[in-house]
Amino acid sequence: MLATGQVLAQSKAVSGTVKSQQGEPLTGVTILIEGTTQGTSTDAQGAFTLQAKPDDMLAVSYLGYKSQRVKVGTRTKLEVVLTEDQNLMDEVVVVGYGTQRRRNIVGAVENISGEVLENRPNAYLLRSIQGQIPGLNITMADGKPSRSASINIRANTQSIGAGGSALCLIDGVEGDLTAMNPEDVESISVLKDASSTAVYGARGAFGVVLVTTKSARKDKISVDYSGSVSIISETVRPKYETDSQTWYDNYMTAYVGYSHHLPTGINNFFPWTQSWEDEYKKRMNDPDRSYLEWELDASGKYQYYGRNTDWYDLFYKKSTTAHQHNIRISGGGKTSSFIASARYYEQDGIYRVGDEKFRQLNARAKGTVNITKWLTVENNTDFVRRSYHQPTTYAQNLLVRRNLEHQGFPITRVTNPDGTWTAAAVYTGYANMAEGNSYRDNLKFDMKNTTVVTIDLIKDVLVAKADYSYLFNHSRQNDVISQVTYSNGPGIQISYPASSSMRTTETQIEYHSGNANLSFTPRLPEDHSLNVMAGWNIEHKRARNTRMGRDGFIVDGKPNYSLMNGIDYVLEDANSYDWGFVGIFYRASYAYKGKYLAELSGRYDGSSKFPSNERWGFFPSASVGWRMSEENFMKDISWINNIKWRFSIGKAGNGNVSPYKYMELLGFNKAGVIVDGSQRTYTSAPSSVLPANLTWETSSTINLGLDVNLLNNRLSFVGDIYQKETTDMFVTGAELPAVTGYSAPYGNNADMRTRGFEVSLGWTDSFRVANKPFNYSVRLSLWDSKSIITKYTSKSNTLPTLYANAYYEGMELGEIWGYHVVGLFATDEEAQEWGLKAQEKTFWSGDNKSWNAGDLKFADLDESGVVDNGSNRLDDHGDLRKIGNSSPRYHYGINFSANWNGIDFAVFFQGVGKRDWYPAGESGLFWGQYDRPYGYSLPWQNADRWSEDNPNAYWPRLRGSLAVSGRGTLRAANDRYLQKARYCRLKNISLGYTLPQQITRKAHIEKLRIYVSGENLFFWSPLKKYAKNYDPEMITAGDADFASKTGTDGQGYGYPMTRSVTIGLNINF
Repeated sequence: MLATGQVLAQSKAVSGTVKSQQGEPLTGVTILIEGTTQGTSTDAQGAFTLQAKPDDMLAVSYLGYKSQRVKVGTRTKLEVVLTEDQNLMDEVVVVGYGTQRRRNIVGAVENISGEVLENRPNAYLLRSIQGQIPGLNITMADGKPSRSASINIRANTQSIGAGGSALCLIDGVEGDLTAMNPEDVESISVLKDASSTAVYGARGAFGVVLVTTKSARKDKISVDYSGSVSIISETVRPKYETDSQTWYDNYMTAYVGYSHHLPTGINNFFPWTQSWEDEYKKRMNDPDRSYLEWELDASGKYQYYGRNTDWYDLFYKKSTTAHQHNIRISGGGKTSSFIASARYYEQDGIYRVGDEKFRQLNARAKGTVNITKWLTVENNTDFVRRSYHQPTTYAQNLLVRRNLEHQGFPITRVTNPDGTWTAAAVYTGYANMAEGNSYRDNLKFDMKNTTVVTIDLIKDVLVAKADYSYLFNHSRQNDVISQVTYSNGPGIQISYPASSSMRTTETQIEYHSGNANLSFTPRLPEDHSLNVMAGWNIEHKRARNTRMGRDGFIVDGKPNYSLMNGIDYVLEDANSYDWGFVGIFYRASYAYKGKYLAELSGRYDGSSKFPSNERWGFFPSASVGWRMSEENFMKDISWINNIKWRFSIGKAGNGNVSPYKYMELLGFNKAGVIVDGSQRTYTSAPSSVLPANLTWETSSTINLGLDVNLLNNRLSFVGDIYQKETTDMFVTGAELPAVTGYSAPYGNNADMRTRGFEVSLGWTDSFRVANKPFNYSVRLSLWDSKSIITKYTSKSNTLPTLYANAYYEGMELGEIWGYHVVGLFATDEEAQEWGLKAQEKTFWSGDNKSWNAGDLKFADLDESGVVDNGSNRLDDHGDLRKIGNSSPRYHYGINFSANWNGIDFAVFFQGVGKRDWYPAGESGLFWGQYDRPYGYSLPWQNADRWSEDNPNAYWPRLRGSLAVSGRGTLRAANDRYLQKARYCRLKNISLGYTLPQQITRKAHIEKLRIYVSGENLFFWSPLKKYAKNYDPEMITAGDADFASKTGTDGQGYGYPMTRSVTIGLNINF
């Protein structure tokens, strides 16, 4: 009681008020006794009262104002005045060759901190920043852990000629964002307009992504560890009929409906006879299931009567796992500091067979030494080692999902009664993967080192900086195909494929980069600030690629070039190259009274990628800014913190062209016949000639932007509108006369205009719950662009198709031209009359004569009496019309985060507001048995297909090959089956808890946080109605690692898009 009384005697009531510098009371200010959870908040008059001891320190915090620490002492009344926090405007943002205060930036620059990447356990960085930055379009093709992504800033396509994408720099040096450790990221800046990218010249013509890695924490040694375990599964697991009878009945309907006769075999290896069908139906209808699923025919071969084999389930796991571990050590003192980090990531495969495995190890070490007060040396070394083992089928250009369409029938079996493989097991690729002797191994090793010397010639006035970077990359790809033996009957052994083989590609890259710049910031009167920077840059890249291969393993399972005896071999260069860049650049930034801003920048570039007479180009830019909120007529408006207008104009050359694009090249090939015991090498004349005046593609940008911060920086808005003119694009020109023997030559023959906008709106606030601060923030982002061809020298005006790109003047990129479907024929008579009269020239139904009720009826829009595409030209397109556009439009991101009492929560939605998609031929996961009659049987098609009882169905009469045959009614695009591919995805959701420090410090742990996170958990899309087997981001053809030709390698046939649920731990010592 005595002790309690003494404590109570020491406590006293303390009251006070909290006001702004203008004397206005502040409501909702948090007052917390440091080291405890006791506290309160101010009322509407800014007043507060709480019990405190004289030795207590009060932490006073309020959003938009600088926090204060106030000691109670002997006082019982406190008057606290908070000053506005200008940190938002004073935030340092990384820009080209330096940094700038956000208040002084006049270009279109977006910046995010590495905190948005925390607890996003993706294999690489780009998956975590997709949708986070307005104007940055990151497109994923699938969920493969090694898969890169396309990175485009302010367009979906930067150039239809030389191509190009954003320049990605890691600590100022070009790097691979798929290979870096996301945990190393301190911040990411995206430079979007010509003003902000001008100092990078031709290398940054289409925007720059600057990644800055974390620096050391000084004055103490700190150790951080983070680890996580993830469960990974497909975002969409394909659904199809595995019921043998349903599949078979639909197969027969589809086959006969198209070919108009009975089959002799199901595809190319499963024999069919009427007696087989009779026996099959007898066994299927046996209620006691007393029959075996096989028998021997008169010739001693197996006859299969399989039941409900689910090949997809045999190939693919329901889920797999991944784990990663990160450790970081940093420290330093007055003269030196260091930071070292390492990460190990491993992901198991999605296949049940084949031992797929992805591994990546990252290691980075950074150190800084202040040799003198004016001389600093920094070094940054980064290592990456990645290995990926991918099991493959008997032919690597034949993808698993494609093989399942062609050979994975539910009536087949995996093994024979004697345990040998069936033909189906081999032709689907299952046997090859199960035996583990057919695979692709990829190995990647990167070593990069950057050394930076900074000399403070005149302290804070004149600074010189120079750096040198060296990157070494070694990559190897090894493809092995082994023979597998299957049996058609007891004692009948067949090996497939015809021979085994191995193909190896070795790549070695060396990259050198040097930069030197001088920055001058004179001491001017208070109202003026000036910074002038000028520098020099040189780069050289050398790549040596060698391809080798041979057939015929002497010893099965021992792929080694010394143990091979095939006569089919290859040893050749695989597109080696060299290129160099050199440039001088400058930037001058001026501000008057912090409200009138101006900047000039530019670069004079030279590139080895162009003819000697066109290698140099000058690319200037200029920008101005006006901080309207600093004007006298607005200074007294307390709820306005910042209003800044920005305008910029500039141009840059496109240096992303192929190093030898301007040359007339001779291709060398190996003859297909053996002469005097060898295959001779031959060449031929160039297929086209090039003009002598080839020059740079040029991108010119105009940008108008507005930055607004209101209500003590609670409410923020950033908006930009822009126009980008890409001129002199490198494309084919007008056709040459046939007598020349050359095809249309390449040249600077096209221009393109891109217009777009970007807006983001944010709100950050705090209030108290249970006397503890609840902090939250919301951010909405929306951006869009549209590109139009404004010049195209070739006047053929050919229209694009699903299977071939083409361009014409006035065309919007992504146009889909197609036919208009009136509906389904109601009667056989109507079908025969219109089908034979109007449609048979372009379409057929198998024999070109049997048109029936339920077939598609196309409109004769040009009233020519025939449905066709004319000459497929703009001036003669027959009955084609624009029916949609495949370009993603209206990208958006929605972020919400909150924390309270150690609990943190975040959710992020990402999506595309408009996109059209017409599934190309061979996309069996959409077309089902309208593609290959023996392919996937889709339940929703079976439930809503035309029949006499269902004349208003969505899907037409079932005929096979309509989507794969060149004249099939579904092969060319039409408006009936055009799909809306917009989507909204729950990209990430996470929940974490940080243990109180009074608990963790007893174990010498500064911070301990546990969390659970979900990635790509759900999506909403109109595709879920008729394209249920598709993720909206995975609608491209095939797998880019193996085969990805539209119309041949089905859309959606690549590696599945994945989602994950992760449990993780963060510890700071």
